[in-house]
Amino acid sequence: LQGDWSSDVCSSDLIGTFQTKVEYLYGEEAKERHSLKNEIKAISEIGHQLNQDALNLTKALKGDVKAQGNWGEVVLEKILENSGLREGEEYLSQARGMGLKDDSGSAQRPDVVVMLPENKNVIIDSKVSLTHYEQYISEENQNQKAAFLKSFNDSITAHVKGLSDKGYHQNDKLRSPDFVLLFF
Repeated sequence: LQGDWSSDVCSSDLIGTFQTKVEYLYGEEAKERHSLKNEIKAISEIGHQLNQDALNLTKALKGDVKAQGNWGEVVLEKILENSGLREGEEYLSQARGMGLKDDSGSAQRPDVVVMLPENKNVIIDSKVSLTHYEQYISEENQNQKAAFLKSFNDSITAHVKGLSDKGYHQNDKLRSPDFVLLFF
């Protein structure tokens, strides 16, 4: 009789221990699910914010020519930096500190002046025609698409002519070739 009672106590203890462990594990799993739910919500909010930021950037770039130009300059500088060039050492943005003036005395500020050995320079100017390009790419009507392509090409031609008219190669403070690199 006594042996049976002790086995009942052991069984009762084991069941109690098992129940405690199950409750603990269930509680931990619930905490992890809650934590995971919060993480998923946070990631979703970040994704939504990134999407909104991308839309805002797209709207700004499409509608504001100055913003497009600034964006192009930032991309150009990032490429130069990623190539190992240092601003102020191997290149100057906006020809800072060079005091460049054209024949009429107006300030000249090419986007980038690359400093080469023997005090030579290469001028790089960034131009962006994002509006015309986006219209061309997005259009499905072939007649309208051709018109947007023409607008895009006309925009590039105007950028090239505008750079040519600046006459950077004639500036006495620059020792550059008779061309400007167009970063497009």
